[in-house]
Amino acid sequence: VKDNIYFDPLYLKNTKMKNKIFFDLGSFDGKDTIRAIDYFAKDEIRVYAMEPDKKNYINCAEHLRVYMNTVILQNKGIGDKKETKSFMEGGVSAKFSENGNVLIEVDTIDHLADSQDVGFIKMDIEGYEESALDGGIETIKRCSPILAISIYHKRSDIWRIPLKILEINPKYQFYLGHYSFGWDDTVLYGIART
Repeated sequence: VKDNIYFDPLYLKNTKMKNKIFFDLGSFDGKDTIRAIDYFAKDEIRVYAMEPDKKNYINCAEHLRVYMNTVILQNKGIGDKKETKSFMEGGVSAKFSENGNVLIEVDTIDHLADSQDVGFIKMDIEGYEESALDGGIETIKRCSPILAISIYHKRSDIWRIPLKILEINPKYQFYLGHYSFGWDDTVLYGIART
C-alpha cells in the first residue's frame, strides 16, 4: 500500500498547481496536509483542512501544530450547502448518518474558497464526495483546480463523480490510481487541460 496516494507523481509529474491554495477535505490525521506542504514546498501553499470527527480533528491538530502558520484547520464537514447535520463519529469510518451521535457544522467549497484561487482539492469524505462537488461548482468552474478524489465509498462513484466534474467543467481529463490490495484507496485524479 502506497503512503502518498493523493500526490502520485505518475499523474502529477507534468502538472503545476496554478494557485497556491490547497483544500484537504477529510483530513483525518493531518498527514495528507503535511504531504501536500512537502510536495508543493517550493510553492509555499496555504491549506484549508476540514475534519468533522472530533477525535480525528484533535489528532489532526496535534500533527499540524507546527504548520499552523500555513494551515487553517476546522472541525467541519463539507457538503452541498451550509447546514448542521447528523454525524456518526468513529475514526476511520466516521460519516454523515441519520443515526449520528453528534451534530456538526457543514460548509461548502465555494463558501470556503470565498473567491480565492484554489489550486488543488483532495477529497476523502466517506461517500459524501458528490455532494461536496455540488457545493464547489463555482470554484471548480472558475479555478480548474487539480482534483484528487476518493471514489471507492460507493460503487457508483467510479462513473458518477467523473461525469459530475465534466458537467461542471469540461476541461478535465482523468486518471485512476489504486493503492491497496483491497477495494479501498482508489483515487480519481482530475487535471484540467487548457
